[in-house]
Amino acid sequence: MDNLLPIQLKIKRPFVISGITIAVAVVLMLLCGIRAVIPLFICALIVTVFIIAKFPAFARHTFIVLVALLAAASSFTMSSMKVDTAYQAVGKSRHIQGTVCSYPAAKSSGSSFFVLTDCMVEDIPVPGKICVYTDNTGELRPGDRIVFTAYSLAKSSDEGIFYYHSLSDGEYLTALCYDGIEMLGSEGEDSLYSHILTLRKYVSERFFKYMGQDEAAVVNALVTGDKNYLSPGISTAVKMSGISHIFAVSGMHLAIWTGLFFLIFKQRSYSQFLPNFFASVFVLFYCAFTGFSPSVMRSGIMLLTVFAGRIIRKAGDSLNSLGLAATALLIYEPFLIGNVSFLLSFIATIAVVTTTEKMSFAVPFAYNKPIKEKIKDLRYKITNPLMLSLSVMLMTMPVVCVFFGYFSVFSPVSSLIMTPVAEALMITGGLAQLFPDGFFLTPLIFSFADFFGGVIIDYISFIGSFDFSITTLPLSVLVICMAIAGVLYLLIPVIFRRKRTFALYVLMNVIAVLVYSVCVHIPDIDKTYIYIPANQTEVCISVCSYGKFSAVYGTGSRYADVTENCDYLIKKGNSSADFVFFPEYSARKKSNMNYITAMLSPEYVFSRNEKDDTRDDYSFTASLSDKADIYSVSEKNYCAAAINLDGVKAVICSGNDEDFAEKHNEFTSGDILICENSIPLSLDKNNFDKVIILTDEEIPVQEGIYTNKDKAIEITVKGESYAVN
Repeated sequence: MDNLLPIQLKIKRPFVISGITIAVAVVLMLLCGIRAVIPLFICALIVTVFIIAKFPAFARHTFIVLVALLAAASSFTMSSMKVDTAYQAVGKSRHIQGTVCSYPAAKSSGSSFFVLTDCMVEDIPVPGKICVYTDNTGELRPGDRIVFTAYSLAKSSDEGIFYYHSLSDGEYLTALCYDGIEMLGSEGEDSLYSHILTLRKYVSERFFKYMGQDEAAVVNALVTGDKNYLSPGISTAVKMSGISHIFAVSGMHLAIWTGLFFLIFKQRSYSQFLPNFFASVFVLFYCAFTGFSPSVMRSGIMLLTVFAGRIIRKAGDSLNSLGLAATALLIYEPFLIGNVSFLLSFIATIAVVTTTEKMSFAVPFAYNKPIKEKIKDLRYKITNPLMLSLSVMLMTMPVVCVFFGYFSVFSPVSSLIMTPVAEALMITGGLAQLFPDGFFLTPLIFSFADFFGGVIIDYISFIGSFDFSITTLPLSVLVICMAIAGVLYLLIPVIFRRKRTFALYVLMNVIAVLVYSVCVHIPDIDKTYIYIPANQTEVCISVCSYGKFSAVYGTGSRYADVTENCDYLIKKGNSSADFVFFPEYSARKKSNMNYITAMLSPEYVFSRNEKDDTRDDYSFTASLSDKADIYSVSEKNYCAAAINLDGVKAVICSGNDEDFAEKHNEFTSGDILICENSIPLSLDKNNFDKVIILTDEEIPVQEGIYTNKDKAIEITVKGESYAVN
């Protein structure tokens, strides 16, 4: 036993081991499917028996790992079966019944959405929840039993194995409803969770009653965790400035509210029990109030372990509490391993804990200290938060880049500046909710919250105006950066024998990232890009030149077309669009039009107007830059555009009209032809070097003809040359 003691001390955090083991096992199950469950069972059992027989001191640790692993494997199997069963209901014109379990929320595109539970599709029970998008929700409330016919019932999750955003929330299906919704009855709102939802809605309504629209949306996101009211422009600016993590309800939010409990009860209680008990109850309530997001559940479980430890007078361990949270959440829902909120929350917490242990801290402040020591204290108080913020950025960068494809170089500075403002906004906003309507102090306190919300909006709008605030990081470059970071981690302590070698390591990595972010945009200065999303059947194309102009032409047929184009512009450093062209008008495309204009806040909008439907044709011209312009013509059955980019001419056409070429010969030839589904009869493909057909179906392979089937197309123009990627 004496020989085992040093090893035993190293393995003093069993839940860290169980959390890591479960995470690896779930990834294997995601990669290999349910086939990996039985081998995992057998391997875990063999390893456990061997360790118990040879190293009995580790029996407790292996038992915890085995039980957690078996529970996670069983949960994964059941979740996969639910998903497969739900996916069998996918299709068009589906008859759906369900019970509303959330209040309807308005989207920026003009539609609203709500969530159904206890669902039946074509009178067959379907597991999980269904997220419903509709143009009119009426007066739906949680507990209402409804029935409707869905225009389309589709999978909610992305196809990639690590993109289980919807699956981790139990929302397996998405329904589009354009017809009426029939009310079958109401089961009432007697459940505790329904009352919490009602309180959440009441809090949101009061914010919007006393504050500006954008300011109320910001404070509502911080206090309730509901980010659905944030306008697309604000959401984009939040990403550009790098403070998205502040809007994810987590440890900072819970620390503020639980801290108030200790201020109230600590002076009135002589025991450890009451303040920690009431704080634990509040943590459970706040997790439900904010919607049980992965980040708030992670911080909630960690805080509950801390409060429980105080009650029983046991010291807590941050990493072991984090491992317990990971173990519990992955057993409950294995698909969380692919949830970006879950990953960022845990990785950021690991970064905070490990960085705090490695940083040097000054002794407490004292008036009788020498000037030199006071300066040293001040230096630590300034540099330590910055090092902490930089460390979090570096450790979360791989996840951010894999899921979003880009990161904000302003994230560390923005976190330091905006975190105190966000905390002040939460406190004033929460305090304002305590005062009733009609009380003379109520408008005053809400005005303070409105001020802090305006500060956040002004800051993120200012940062978002810089083109270099967003930097793309391809996966190949990310792997190289991680390899370099590993080498530096080993070499720096050897080369620089100083106490703060970790700070030096962080700074060198940050400098490398910043140098890369500058260098990556140097080749883009003289280039123009035309981007076409994959599987797009109708025109919705982005055109941009770094730091010069950005434009979007068309609305597309899907919501995904618009969001993908907007994301592409953001990755290219454009938080807004200079020009937006809507050559065709239809009620079906109106929501996409609203989304583009709200998301990109264009300076110029060229569109058909409902009042001009009596006109037979429309035309508009815009000068994008000194060497780029666009000319567009739209008729009842046909519309086309000619984009001239520094000697390269791209023609975009939609519809089919045999007489169109005779009336508009400027569209009959060029370098690139982009058309829908097939080459128009009025155009000769031999008059173009390259032809791109927008389709989601297979077409015969022909020389010089490309399709966006299963793969997005990016056209790179430099000078008078271009390449189709």
